[in-house]
Amino acid sequence: MEDGPGQAERVEQTTQGEAGYLGVKVISSKTDDSLDANAEAARWEESSTIEFTHARIGTASEVHFAQLGAHIEQGQHTLVVGGTRARRAALSAVLLGNTELLLSGVVRAPRAHRGVASVSMGRPYVRSGSSLWDLLVFPHDKAQSQRRGVEERHLSELLRFLGFESLLHRVADDWARVVDWAKVLDRRERAALALCRLLYHAPPFALVDNDALAALLPAQVHQVFGAANLHHVTIIVMADADPFDASPPTSSSSSATLLADSVASVDPAAPSGYVASIGEFSRALRLRGNGGWEFCSFGYASRAAFDVHTQRRWVWARDAHVGREMRSRLQRRTSTLSQCSTTERRWLVTPEFPLSPSADRSASPMSRRQSSRVVSPALTA
Repeated sequence: MEDGPGQAERVEQTTQGEAGYLGVKVISSKTDDSLDANAEAARWEESSTIEFTHARIGTASEVHFAQLGAHIEQGQHTLVVGGTRARRAALSAVLLGNTELLLSGVVRAPRAHRGVASVSMGRPYVRSGSSLWDLLVFPHDKAQSQRRGVEERHLSELLRFLGFESLLHRVADDWARVVDWAKVLDRRERAALALCRLLYHAPPFALVDNDALAALLPAQVHQVFGAANLHHVTIIVMADADPFDASPPTSSSSSATLLADSVASVDPAAPSGYVASIGEFSRALRLRGNGGWEFCSFGYASRAAFDVHTQRRWVWARDAHVGREMRSRLQRRTSTLSQCSTTERRWLVTPEFPLSPSADRSASPMSRRQSSRVVSPALTA
C-alpha cells in the first residue's frame, strides 16, 4: 500500500516516545484532512479481508477519515480507539456496506451479515413468543439451526463455555419454554445474548462495541475471545479511550500488562472490557483530530490469533475432536505393536525406568506404569 501525502512511512523501530513502551509500530498514518491527488473514485469491493485504500469517509459537511489506509487480515483482532462515537459509527457503517459515507477511495471487505456482523450495547432484537433456542440462533429458527447440525446439547455447551448459564437458568433448563425476554434480561445477559448469536453464526469479522464487553466479567470476555478463535471470528473492538496515550510506566512488565495498566489509568472506575483479553490483539487504529488517524501493530503483531487455513473447531465439538485424535493415536500404536517382534513389544510397553537388568527394580508398579514412554531402539535405528 502506497502512502499518500501526509502519510508516514512504515516505522521499523519502536521508540520510547508516544507509545513505544507498548511495542507499537506505526504502519501508516495521516494527520489532517487534506485531499489526496491520487485518490480513486469511491468504490466498495467484496473481499475475504478488510482493506482501506485512500478511503475518504464522512459527509459533505464533515470528514471522519482522510485517505484511510489500513489492512486487517483474518486472525488479527483489532482495536479502534479514540475519536468520537460518530467517527467510529461511520467506520462501522462503511464496513457494513453503507457506501453513502464513502466519499472517495476503495474499501474492500466481506459482505455484511454473512461476512461482517455488528454487536452493540443496545437491546438485541427479541421476537415475541421466542424460546431460548430461537433467541440464540436469530435470525435463524430452530429448524434452520437443526439443518446446520446444531442440537440442544451444542447450544448448552456454548453457554457453558462462555459462562452464560444464567440464560438457561431463566427457562429452568427448558429450551422450549417461552419467556418475555424483553422484561427479564438484565444488562449483562443482553450482552451475552448478542455475543452468543455472533459466535453461533461465526462471520469472518465482527464489529463489537466495548460497552458490550464491559458488561461482562473479565473471565467471560476471555472465553468470548477463546470461542472466537475456535470459530475463526476476527473481532474489531470500538472503544472510547485510547490506551496508547498514557504516559510510559517505569516498571519492566510485559506489553499486555503495560497496556492493561495504561487503560486502567485512563479511567480507573471504567469497566475492563477488552482489557481482559488485551493479549489477543495485534492491530490498532487510533483516531486523531481533523480526520487524522494512525494504524499500528503492537504486542504479538506477527502472530495471528488463529490460522484461517485450518478447519474451524466449534466449541461444542471440542470433546469429539479430542476423542477422534485419541482413537487415531491408539490405532497407530496398535498397528505398530502388531508389526513388532515379542522383544520389541516389551520395549514398547515396559516402563522408561529401569531400562537394563542392572537398574534398580524396586520401583513400585504404579510409578513404573506412569513413566511408560519407551520406543524400541530397533524402530528408531
